[in-house]
Amino acid sequence: MRAAANRQLSFNPAPLALLAAGLAVGILLARVVALSSTVLLAGSLVLWLLAAWSFVRRKLKRASWLLVIAFVCLGGGLASLEKESVREDRIRRLYDEGRVGPEEPLEVTGVLERVPEHAPDGLYFALRVERVRWANDERTATGRVWLFAPVRDGEARASYEALELRRGARLRVMTRLNRAENFRNPGGSSFIEYLERRGFDAAGTIKSSLLIERLDDERVLLPLVWLDEWRGWSMGKMDELFSPETAGVLKAALLGNRYQLSRTTAERFREGGTFHVLVISGMHISFIGGLALLLARRITKRRAWQFAASVTLLWAYTIAVGAENSVVRAALMCTIVALAPVLHRPVRTLNALGGAAIWLLVWRPRDLFDPGFQLTFLSVLAIITLAWPLIARLRDTGAWRPTSATPYPPVAPRWWLRFSEALWWSERAWQRELERATFSYRLFKTGFAAKLERYGVQRV
Repeated sequence: MRAAANRQLSFNPAPLALLAAGLAVGILLARVVALSSTVLLAGSLVLWLLAAWSFVRRKLKRASWLLVIAFVCLGGGLASLEKESVREDRIRRLYDEGRVGPEEPLEVTGVLERVPEHAPDGLYFALRVERVRWANDERTATGRVWLFAPVRDGEARASYEALELRRGARLRVMTRLNRAENFRNPGGSSFIEYLERRGFDAAGTIKSSLLIERLDDERVLLPLVWLDEWRGWSMGKMDELFSPETAGVLKAALLGNRYQLSRTTAERFREGGTFHVLVISGMHISFIGGLALLLARRITKRRAWQFAASVTLLWAYTIAVGAENSVVRAALMCTIVALAPVLHRPVRTLNALGGAAIWLLVWRPRDLFDPGFQLTFLSVLAIITLAWPLIARLRDTGAWRPTSATPYPPVAPRWWLRFSEALWWSERAWQRELERATFSYRLFKTGFAAKLERYGVQRV
């Protein structure tokens, strides 16, 4: 009876990963089958209530399955709702339905989402659309457009600087937006898919600063202004202290501005297989999050303050470099991992991965079909479920010594034992342990391990 009770009260070590899988299944089903968002969301709510009732009645297995099915319905409902929520005044619908021609001049009024990105040949900036006008038609509109303004000389750059383009600036722009398919490499993603992955409805070019009319400013949170000023100051210092080529590399690797990379530098990194170093992603965010947490631990011993300080610094950096999808994914995982000690819970990376996936898919279900999203989560999932258990098994086998918990040697093929011992067995540590013990005995380990330890290979 006691064993049965223990089995019933056991918990899944990574419940968020299981719920994230259910959410992804629902989004996939909504992609294949046309489903009603209202029915699915209502069904998800009913299943949540049934799961809560089963939990109260101590029917834990039933509650778990009901919760997973509720997340499947939730994923389908959110995906269907995302499709249905594209309003009639959305820029993409104006072009997809042919109400605006692909080469038709368009006057767009909108707000700059952040400070423009400077490139050697121009400026790139994102505009949140408020109104559009073409021919004799003017109406309110929604959506985001990605604009490029070529800068050919110092006079043109000065004219753009005189406009004071900053976060929250309201502009009226005359341009031609493009959402049509153009020539692309075989196997490459379409232009429309590229725009939608980045959250834009269309892209366009502004031929001159004379086609931009500066209007008023939208209210912006003061911390966002500080972050923009810090980023601009940092890029200015890099230009002062380093050569243009070195400054371009530093801006890409540290501040997320890849537009000032020279072609030769980019090709050199691609040929060496290290171009990913220039793209701010999980590696950068994990390093900064770990460093921030380490510094916070030196300042205070309170876990809540450590979490607040490190996460604030991490998200400030994430927003400053543009908050791309890959950066937000990594920041979410670091936040969940840092939160676990505050709640006195063990850190489980698989659980953190599931929590980040749930957050991102609830916010934007279409990210499930983004190659970047898939590569990020599948690679981390492979590391967690395959690489780490394999390393742990090698360590347990190679570093085995008789203890009360493991009195018998591991049972494994001879080649596995020798390989594990060569990687993990330390003869020096074993000798020091024997010197402190009141008894002695001999273990037969591969002699190759002592040679690797002598030359420092095991440390690598």
